[in-house]
Amino acid sequence: METGLPAALRQDKKYQKLRKKCNKANEKYEDINLTPQQWDAVDAAITAENISSIEYIRIAYKQGIIDAFFYFEKLFNLIHVNLITCKQ
Repeated sequence: METGLPAALRQDKKYQKLRKKCNKANEKYEDINLTPQQWDAVDAAITAENISSIEYIRIAYKQGIIDAFFYFEKLFNLIHVNLITCKQ
């Protein structure tokens, strides 16, 4: 069973455009004549950037969930206070 993410990725025009851009950039790498040591350096730099980006996304996602719960709690408290006030 497919989850919503693959479908959302297929339908997202911005993501699809960026994937095409990535694919074109990767094709250009094939034309570069680098030594194995140079490839290792390039790979290490790209990997480090990817890991940093993933951590940024993880922290942003986590903070978004925390913020959502904070605002749901505030909303719940407002509703609760209003219900108590209305009953009096």
